[in-house]
Amino acid sequence: YRVASRRSPERLAFSFVALFGAAFAISITQVMHAPDIESSRRALILYLGVFMPTFLSLLWFSSFYTGMKRPRFLWGMTFVTVAFLIGHFLSPYGLLARGIQEYATRHLPWGESVVWVRMDPSPWLFPWYAYLFVGLAYCAVGGWQNFIASGRREGRGFLVCIALAFVAGINNMMVDLGRHPGTYISEMCIVAFIVLMTVELAREWRNQEVFYNEVFDAQNDAVFIHDPADGNILRVNETAK
Repeated sequence: YRVASRRSPERLAFSFVALFGAAFAISITQVMHAPDIESSRRALILYLGVFMPTFLSLLWFSSFYTGMKRPRFLWGMTFVTVAFLIGHFLSPYGLLARGIQEYATRHLPWGESVVWVRMDPSPWLFPWYAYLFVGLAYCAVGGWQNFIASGRREGRGFLVCIALAFVAGINNMMVDLGRHPGTYISEMCIVAFIVLMTVELAREWRNQEVFYNEVFDAQNDAVFIHDPADGNILRVNETAK
């Protein structure tokens, strides 16, 4: 019962991560291929506006997945996210920029051309990245505790994803500050997280189902599972057969 009750909100939170993550990946392609400065401005607003609920969903999923529940922290981060979102969409260039200093097209080694934008950082840039890295640290601590508690059998993929998120966050901060003439790599991190965690969760949920079936059939007493609506027997254990 405890496994099932934990998995239900875990699955819901992961569904939100996947949903917002897909929208985020699409939005960042618009940033990378914006045809002019105005399109780039709108794409940057959309990009960060979609990323915020993606990251918030990740925090809630991390709490359910790792079992590290800190309601005050999570609701505090939720409040901060909503405040950031409001301020973001009320600003002409979004939360992190006061304007665009440079707009250029760069050619990647594999032949693709992408847009590189140098922003004029706003005073909210460092509070935003502090918020981001605090959230990632929360996920990392919970993931490590879950990894150790499982005997180093579960959560390895989750820790890899959080490590990639740290790398993406540092890269994006350098791009925003104009210190790194590259592009955002957040969409690759989000896609990697969704793919890796889908595989990881499928494996863990399958193992939990196998464990449940083994415990259910190992009982010496006859156990019947009834449909509460009509009383029909849905399943019996080996002893009851």
